[in-house]
Amino acid sequence: MNERGVSAVVAVVLTVAITIAGVFIFWAGVRPLFDTNIGEVDFDISLEIVPSSEYTAWDSVNRLSMVQVGRGADEHDLVGLDLIYYFGKRSVKHYVWVAPEINVARTYYVNLSGYTDELFSIGVAPIFGDGKEGRVVSQLSVDDISSVNISDLINSGKVSGSLFEKPNEGVVGAMSYGIHFTGFEGGGVSPWDGWVGGGADCIYSSTVNYCSNVSCPGIGTYSIEVQDDTATSVLYQSFDFSAPCGGNVCDSINFSFWVYPNSYDGVDEGWDVFCDYASGDEANIVHWAEDGTGCDVVGGVNVCEDVWTEIVVDLVGAGCMIDSDVELMFTGQASVTGLGNADQIYIDGINVMGYRGG
Repeated sequence: MNERGVSAVVAVVLTVAITIAGVFIFWAGVRPLFDTNIGEVDFDISLEIVPSSEYTAWDSVNRLSMVQVGRGADEHDLVGLDLIYYFGKRSVKHYVWVAPEINVARTYYVNLSGYTDELFSIGVAPIFGDGKEGRVVSQLSVDDISSVNISDLINSGKVSGSLFEKPNEGVVGAMSYGIHFTGFEGGGVSPWDGWVGGGADCIYSSTVNYCSNVSCPGIGTYSIEVQDDTATSVLYQSFDFSAPCGGNVCDSINFSFWVYPNSYDGVDEGWDVFCDYASGDEANIVHWAEDGTGCDVVGGVNVCEDVWTEIVVDLVGAGCMIDSDVELMFTGQASVTGLGNADQIYIDGINVMGYRGG
């Protein structure tokens, strides 16, 4: 073959190669427009920030945010959400470990007092069962969000100030671990899902209830009643918190429960919750004493008689010694609480969650 023929063949080969390379470059550029699995998300995920709800609001003075997220009918396995706050060129993430159930809306509360830049919009992204974050599926401009003095709502008792969490930068998103949950629907004989009653004054009750064995609120029948002020007025369970976060020590452990105080009629009546009572590691993590109005404030939450109220305790922050044997105990026993009550508290929906950062 002569040199001119070789040159022609080389030219054709180079042209084909350049064309193929161009196709690959073009596909790499446009593929994101067609790929329906970017960020581990299907586009049929049904999550939306509810703009018209009174529970979606922004307090620009006190830097407090309430965001209601609604979920429709989908089949995704969600373990939580990232709320994303857009401040100009920067964004701040806050992971919440409870996603709305199918066809349910939930409200989330975030304290952004540490962020002074102007807020432009709020977005929401799903966190899937494998711990991976999806793409933002709903975003709302701050102009479309109600401007409310949320501090006034807190002061009036309409919203609990303890609900507002500092942003955790989304680090916790893939690192939340369910340690224990019970709605006390498993049977009538102590122990109830591991919770041991002290005797005659700790009762499996159908008088009032708030939770199922899956969620709160939920369709259930039973709760636990701790009444009077005797040595049997206790409910307790021990936990191994040495490595419950994927085989590792948790950075924090949240202990939450729903309570319904009833018939306390004197300022010397009430109940308490302890970590490791009567040991060297004892910590009184909740103290409720009737204040003359049928209420008492616990961790910023106004807990009143004849109303179901959720209390959330950070066990680490409350002073519990986190190790392989941590006993959590509810009690109305006078010799323990010093309150001398002769009435009752109903307990439901006990939830223990561990968190570990990445």
